[in-house]
Amino acid sequence: MLSVNPPPNLQVSFRKPVRITITVPHSTHSALEDRSDQEGRSLSNLAAYILENALRD
Repeated sequence: MLSVNPPPNLQVSFRKPVRITITVPHSTHSALEDRSDQEGRSLSNLAAYILENALRD
């Protein structure tokens, strides 16, 4: 019989992304918007990418 729940060591990889809300200055929003347009990605995706990379450093 197949287990419904993955083993504990695999549960982390199946977590759903979490939505957060932040407030930034207008100038930061504009800079993010410009960069997201240049890179062809959504502002949300760019912000997540920047945060993830900042936490790795």
